[in-house]
Amino acid sequence: MGYLFLSSIFSSLVAILFKLGERRRADRIVVSTLNYIVGFSILLIEILIEKDTRIQGFHISYALENLLKTIKTGGALNYEGSILWGVIVGFFAGISYFTAFVFYQKSIKENGVGITGTVRSLNILIPMFLSMILWMEIPDSIQWIGIALSIASIVLLSYSKKKGERVKPSLLIFYILGGTSMFMNKLYQKFGDVSLRNVYLLVVFLVASLIGITFLTKRRIEKFEIALGFFVGISNLLQNSFLILSLSLLKSTVAFPIFGVVSILLINMAGKFVFSEEFGIKKILATGMALASIILINL
Repeated sequence: MGYLFLSSIFSSLVAILFKLGERRRADRIVVSTLNYIVGFSILLIEILIEKDTRIQGFHISYALENLLKTIKTGGALNYEGSILWGVIVGFFAGISYFTAFVFYQKSIKENGVGITGTVRSLNILIPMFLSMILWMEIPDSIQWIGIALSIASIVLLSYSKKKGERVKPSLLIFYILGGTSMFMNKLYQKFGDVSLRNVYLLVVFLVASLIGITFLTKRRIEKFEIALGFFVGISNLLQNSFLILSLSLLKSTVAFPIFGVVSILLINMAGKFVFSEEFGIKKILATGMALASIILINL
């Protein structure tokens, strides 16, 4: 349980660091790029230290043969096919991850850290609906109630009768991109060897880093942005690492709702008490609905 709470803390810390960056007018592209460069560097060092013989003995021809055979006949990929699958899915995931992080920061500035953090925890709806369509993973009646509550909470967060209070489009764009990124993770895990996930993540962070570097040539990088990108990168990696550890000890039906609930509470508490964000009845109600939906969806 301790690993799960640590994962929730670092997940919330990413949102808080982004809010600090927006207050200091940090360049979103710079922060996102440095975050992925830090993550890529750590993953590369870890892979080199581990010296996994499966990676060292990789053959592209065998991997391609296994991948094509699995596509035709079904089943699971072997380690070589999983490495190739990780490279393919990781390439597209890297694009999705980078753009999602940019709009994550933009939404925090325009909509607040509380609302953005709450909607981030509802990203599970996108991979859930895609899984229903592609693999017939149909929710039960209780999960359908949770889905309805989550949709209602998003509508409630996005609507206001007062002129000028409508939530900005960056929130919806972030929601779609964030959900797509989560689906990419599921797509790899559905067919690939989970023990080789570091290869997949390495490609994700590499592609995201390269995209960001192409935008950095004409940008001035401040010391604050370097520090911010470094700490976001560390927090991002620790969040995922502790979540993986917790999933090896707890059932996912227990881990994910607790992770979502704790993250939402921490992010909204930071928004209220650290950044003095207004919290009216509408936001409190929507946040409560979001918490309830996450619990019901994961039952």
